[in-house]
Amino acid sequence: MNVSNRERSIFGHMVFETGITVYYLWHAMKLPADTLLNSKEWVGLVISLIPIGIIGGIIVGAIVMGTRAKNTNADERDRGIESKADGIAYRMMIAAIALYLGLISFTYGIQPGFVPNAFVEQWLTFTITPLSVLNALVIIMLIAETSKYISQLWFYRRGY
Repeated sequence: MNVSNRERSIFGHMVFETGITVYYLWHAMKLPADTLLNSKEWVGLVISLIPIGIIGGIIVGAIVMGTRAKNTNADERDRGIESKADGIAYRMMIAAIALYLGLISFTYGIQPGFVPNAFVEQWLTFTITPLSVLNALVIIMLIAETSKYISQLWFYRRGY
């Protein structure tokens, strides 16, 4: 399978961003639910992500640049593909935020008249803390970025 430099770059960045996000979520989910965002544990997690992000970004950049035959600038086709993918990612982000806000509103707001109590007791039992909202936003951004990268790869494969 012949893969262009742009596709290789997109795939490398997608894998790297997914990996660092999974690393963050893996460690953030181990923190207690009532952890404050200025606590030692959370700040330590964020500080541990900085060198991983820098070193990983350099490695991914070196791999992508090392396989590139020549330095090519983005043309109209590349910018068009990026703008289409950005639109898809934006729509995915808005839909995910709307679903999250809907879940919050059913849990804490309008649920008594619309949702049976058995459903509420079993499925809608989570607390809203700053850490849980931050983790939800990180997951939403992961969904949006992944949909952007996948749509870019699909557009390049389709030949748009």
